[in-house]
Amino acid sequence: MSLPRPAPPIPRNPQQIMSDVMTNAAIEQSNADSSPLLRLPGELRNKVYKYALSEYTFRGDIDDSAFGPHIVALLLACRQIHLEARFFVFELNNFVLNTSCNFGAPAPQVVMFERMSSEQLRRIRSIRLETMTYYPDRSELLDWHLSFLRRLDQSNLRIELVSDPLSMLWNVLSGEKPTSHSIDWVEWRVRFWLPGAEVLREKSLGFGSERLL
Repeated sequence: MSLPRPAPPIPRNPQQIMSDVMTNAAIEQSNADSSPLLRLPGELRNKVYKYALSEYTFRGDIDDSAFGPHIVALLLACRQIHLEARFFVFELNNFVLNTSCNFGAPAPQVVMFERMSSEQLRRIRSIRLETMTYYPDRSELLDWHLSFLRRLDQSNLRIELVSDPLSMLWNVLSGEKPTSHSIDWVEWRVRFWLPGAEVLREKSLGFGSERLL
């Protein structure tokens, strides 16, 4: 099912546009004069932004609206903060892509990526790739997701290979462990599709210390 298209913008005449520009300029100047945050030097503001907007993991398939303010709420405070800090969310956090979910369908996180602009995608620095290390025969589905990630800037991209929850459950129930061959196979596919990215391995998901979104 496709997402609904946004309503077309309402046409405005030049006088309305100029009035809005002047109003916004006055608001921005007022914010700069009265806001304790915006009165700080730019270097200190960037440190505040990075502290507030980092160390999160975006899964894309979890609705956290019932648990409190969203990480991007800060970006909605005013235009200047949005302009200065809008890319830190993408540069300083992990984005999960689970290639083994939905039994053959694209991962739900793909919708999250498709909503991003090309510049936002280019700013992503860290991908957590959850995959079935005990079932490497789904090469077509894995390759589809990896080809999708080629939209990202590989020169600044780090990909963490993680055994997904189904793999972990399978290992517990069957008493088996992922073979080095299957893990090597996944890493080989990642390096084939994304030769410029840094590839790391993790033994477990380690949810305990993460701030999931």
